[in-house]
Amino acid sequence: MPEAFISAARALSMRGNLSLGLLAILAAVVTGPFDTHRTLSLPMQVGYWSVIVLGSIFIATLVQDYLAPHMRHLPMWQQALADSIGMAVLFSPLAYGWTYLLVTPLDGSLMAFHWFVLDVALISFAIFAARRIIITRVRLAAFEASDSGAMPGLTPEQEARPRLYRRIAPDDPGPIIRIEAMDHFVNVVTPQDIYQLRLRFADAVDQMDGVDGLITHRSHWVAREAVDDVERENGRVFLRVACGTRVPVSRKQIPVLEQTGLI
Repeated sequence: MPEAFISAARALSMRGNLSLGLLAILAAVVTGPFDTHRTLSLPMQVGYWSVIVLGSIFIATLVQDYLAPHMRHLPMWQQALADSIGMAVLFSPLAYGWTYLLVTPLDGSLMAFHWFVLDVALISFAIFAARRIIITRVRLAAFEASDSGAMPGLTPEQEARPRLYRRIAPDDPGPIIRIEAMDHFVNVVTPQDIYQLRLRFADAVDQMDGVDGLITHRSHWVAREAVDDVERENGRVFLRVACGTRVPVSRKQIPVLEQTGLI
């Protein structure tokens, strides 16, 4: 759970999420849902929607990161359903309490809490499902396009870096901290962002040629220079890496890491 909190906090600082959040706040202030444009002053509207929007991004990331390891083999709709239930449980009390404190309904009454929870669950399910479908299709299209040989010209600096860097944002300086297998995708983590690529884990690791890295588990690779600490808990070994995440070390890999002097 601590790793999920760290990841959720990082999500708020990512440019994509921050830009989307600011646009959502602006749209909410302009359109004034739930009569907020008539019951709140402009500064209060900005404050109200900032908490709602940024809080939803934080909690959505928290829920997804915490549940993801337990749902990798479930169908997409079941993953979206589980995420929406988690969102309803965690976000509804925050949003309802914040609304109760700031917004005075014009008819004098606030929606019953159970209906509020149901609304959050339904809206969350629609967003999570749409996001999964859109991201999967966009990334698949990009992956297929890259395999077609339509590779843009590379600068000498780009040529010198490991091949996996060609699959992340051109303006992301890296370094790539870790790689995690997620079904038919891999998550590639840099200090700036997290990229989900349709790529086999073994191929992703192979494309980090020239970088001193460690396979700690059948689903995890970390750059050696990104390892901050080694932690033990209930007989298990974890590597604490630069992004704040704890990466598990399988029993099979412990002797290998001991030989490298890391453990």
